[in-house]
Amino acid sequence: MKISNWLVMRMYGMALWLYPAAFRAQYGVEMRDAVARLHAESSDDLRFVVELGWDVMKTSMREQLRFAGAPDPGFGVAFAVFFSGVLVAVSVGHQQWLRRAADQGPERLVASGQVAAGPSSELSSPAWLESSTPFVVRYDAAGRAMAGDVTLHGALPQPPKGIFDVIRQRGLYKVTWQPQRSIRVALVGEKLHDGGFVLAGQSLLQTETRVGRFDRWLLWMWGVMVAAVCVVVGRGMVRRTA
Repeated sequence: MKISNWLVMRMYGMALWLYPAAFRAQYGVEMRDAVARLHAESSDDLRFVVELGWDVMKTSMREQLRFAGAPDPGFGVAFAVFFSGVLVAVSVGHQQWLRRAADQGPERLVASGQVAAGPSSELSSPAWLESSTPFVVRYDAAGRAMAGDVTLHGALPQPPKGIFDVIRQRGLYKVTWQPQRSIRVALVGEKLHDGGFVLAGQSLLQTETRVGRFDRWLLWMWGVMVAAVCVVVGRGMVRRTA
């Protein structure tokens, strides 16, 4: 997933305010230059942002303790709010990246326009739902299924007519289709030269499983961050009252 350098540096500039003023004055420019260079060299921007956020969380807290001795509650609130926002942004970005990736297989099938001679898979089967194998189906100008390599409960899948109306107006169309509660499909459709349509889709089960796993990891990170803030700020308040 590619994240613009402007956005990364803007976020990092805001994060630098979590460090003590003396530390920012001494090392701020050097830290900005280092992050800009590392981001330019990064091959996985999402992972880079997550690791950068984790590093800022640790080092800003450490420098607050070293320079200020005891962070006040205002720092704790700012710290928690900032990193909660970062983690939410990372979660949303990761979900969108995986969702776009799920469209790639169906897009290639739609671009080729090739449809298999007969069905070889069943959409409702666990084997297909747990796989990343895309299907492709051809429809006539009225949106009736004509041929394809997959079935849904024994018949060629028949998406809502509204999908074909949108394709007529927009051309290439990507949508999440849920024919039933247990089946969610990344669906891509395109209009053919003869007035018909070709639709291809891929199960979103793997994608949503990965999203859930990643979000649980972010939630764990958030919990560690909140606990650390509470401990450090709490100790600071004890020192001030001692």
